[in-house]
Parts: sequence; C-alpha cells; structure tokens
Amino acid sequence: MPVLELMPHLDALVSHGGLGTVTEALAHGVPVVVAPIRHDHPMVARQVTDAGAGIEVSFGSATPAELTTALAAVLDGPGYRAQARRVGESFAAAGGATAAARHLAALAGRPIDHCPTGTPTLA
Repeated sequence: MPVLELMPHLDALVSHGGLGTVTEALAHGVPVVVAPIRHDHPMVARQVTDAGAGIEVSFGSATPAELTTALAAVLDGPGYRAQARRVGESFAAAGGATAAARHLAALAGRPIDHCPTGTPTLA
C-alpha cells in the first residue's frame, strides 16, 4: 500500500502502532487510533496519547463500539488534530532525515557530503 501517498488524504489513521506509519501520520498532522500489539507498539501508543495526538485502544479486547468511539473522537475532537499537527511541526523543525544524518555522522566522527539528489552521504 502506498502509505506515503495516502497520508495527505487521511483524516485519521487506525494502526497497530508501528513507528514508521505512526510517525508519517503525525508528520502529516493526522491523528491516530493506536491498537498496540507487541515490541515497541505500546511505547509508541503511549507517546501518541501523551502528546494528545491520538487514542490507544486494546488490540486484544477492543470492541467494534470502542473502536468506533475512539475513531469518532479523533475525527471530531479538534484537539487531536491540532496536537498531531503540532507534533508534525516539531518533526519538521528538527530538520528531518538530513539533520538525523548529520547527527549520526557527527557521532561517527565522519563528515557529510551531499550527493546531487540532495541526500546526505558519509564522506
């Protein structure tokens, strides 16, 4: 599924809490209903709810009614969308992949060169 192509068209996202998908949703200002399954999913769900950018539901026990209520809340409650946008703006302000590459290169003690596509590479 072309998730990145879909993000600008979504009003909300229901996810198991995978970091990549949740991060992309928030980067696009899309509030999230998270049903964590395992690994880092519970941590991602907690971060989303702590930021006010979504709601956590139980993957194993959420009923259709509970899921509907959570989805309606993130769609209709202006606070969730506003907080998702705030998180997305903080991602953009942090500099994105280019800034991350620079930080990692600095930790490795190696300079960054820019290739013609603008993507940073280690020199």
